Amino acid sequence: MNYAIALDIGGTKIAAGLINELGEVSAYEKLPSKTGDKESMFKQVVAAIDAIFAQSDAVKENIIGIGVGLPGKVDRENGVAVFQNNLPWTNFPLKERLLEVYPKLAILIENDVAVAAYGEYFLSKVETGQLFTYITLSTGVASASILNNELIKGNGFSGELGLIPVQAGLENNELRILEKCTSGVAIEEYGKQFFNDQTITTKDVFDKFYDGDETAENILNEVARSLAIGFTSVISLLDPNKIVVGGSVAVHHPALVELVKKKLANYLLEAQHDAIKRITVSTSPDAALIGSVSRLFE
Repeated sequence: MNYAIALDIGGTKIAAGLINELGEVSAYEKLPSKTGDKESMFKQVVAAIDAIFAQSDAVKENIIGIGVGLPGKVDRENGVAVFQNNLPWTNFPLKERLLEVYPKLAILIENDVAVAAYGEYFLSKVETGQLFTYITLSTGVASASILNNELIKGNGFSGELGLIPVQAGLENNELRILEKCTSGVAIEEYGKQFFNDQTITTKDVFDKFYDGDETAENILNEVARSLAIGFTSVISLLDPNKIVVGGSVAVHHPALVELVKKKLANYLLEAQHDAIKRITVSTSPDAALIGSVSRLFE
């Protein structure tokens, strides 16, 4: 059986895993990111890969490649980390540098939302011809759609759900881009504002919501309403056969997604209501790792 090394690189940590062609994780490593300069960061990436190799003696000869998921803008064709807000890389030739260290392995570089989408697509066993959409609700809001195992790329900004303007109910219904009024960061800022407490976190807002606090309920109902408008755009434009919602906010607080689904009925035509049943929350903590290498097994 073939294996590949998967990397999920972020501004705080590097997660690495050994994945087989069935999507099973058999080794795992997590190292802190070293963001002081580009070479320190690259050396830490190599350290994470080598740590997986050290755990993989029995199958080392069956490792066929390395897949990498990165935040920000990625030149997937040339394997270049174009710009990452939380990493010290600008136009960094990551694929080229990795090939210098691991010349016998195939290397794939992709945006982190896209690899999470590929992972969920792989795990969902989507049928040929079916359109799959992944939506992430985290520190940001974004999406990616896949058809026949190919990411719909457009001219570069395909899937930027967070940039769609919506009415922000907590800001006098003024137009805001979706990310600015629905992300985890936005929920925390609303919490600080409406509870008049600068120590409030996103988790605190949800905890108060679960306890029945009226202010927290108002915050999350308005966030869900704005998200429902965004989801309506996705459904009306693409009508995906399956929608998986991931990201830290959705995964840790699936109640928010349930609120969104309830509010969707107010915006969709009755004939579109079946789409609500096609929305699920991610249940795999390894989706990003699996997605970073899934295409290596084609």
